[in-house]
Amino acid sequence: MADLPFDANSFDVAHCHAVLMHAPDTVAVLAEVCRVLKPGGIISSREMFVDSSFLEPSMRDGWETFAKLIEANGGHPQIGRELKRLFIEAGFRDVSASVSFEPFCTDEDIEFLHEFIIGWFLAPATVSAATKYGIATREQFDGWHRELDEWKDTPGALAAFAWGGDNRAQIGLPLGLNPRPDPMSFFQALRDKFSVLGYLSYKKTVLGPHALVKGAISLIFTNVKKVFPSGICRLMEV
Repeated sequence: MADLPFDANSFDVAHCHAVLMHAPDTVAVLAEVCRVLKPGGIISSREMFVDSSFLEPSMRDGWETFAKLIEANGGHPQIGRELKRLFIEAGFRDVSASVSFEPFCTDEDIEFLHEFIIGWFLAPATVSAATKYGIATREQFDGWHRELDEWKDTPGALAAFAWGGDNRAQIGLPLGLNPRPDPMSFFQALRDKFSVLGYLSYKKTVLGPHALVKGAISLIFTNVKKVFPSGICRLMEV
């Protein structure tokens, strides 16, 4: 991600969902995004902070182990609440930060999340890596699997992921340049589409085998002039 296959000043908008939390060198990634964005371009990011996410009834120590797995893979499990500072330090301006919960409460939600966790956190490759490096034991994973099954069958089951976001961070314009038409009206109109597309790609990659070990993530870039008004954007998995 720190060496994107695009020319400098190529895009008006960049969007990432659950990407920076898996990137060991966040500063280098943001610098590279700066490079491929045009002057005045904007980036939107949505990243997790694990310690405020939950399942109810709770899985004992499961979230703590999940955070350790992300850290062991070079990631940042609490980066969602650090985004505003990171974007400012990376040279972006007009940073707009937000915090939100993504709830899982319907029967369909609970079923999806149950399979999601089994296919990633409890996947054989994840369990093998975690036990190899002493993060958790197989007995602990077996216990979390049983608790997860019990959670799914509990009438009052509920869960939520905590997200921090920079809804808008803009690259400053060099002196002497007049701002181009602000792409924010375009971006706001498509932000829901971007979020859905980014989240679907996130689901697809994470549900794949060995996704944690490989750090499968995705970035979305779009050029306002090229895609308007269709809203088609380029999806790149890295």
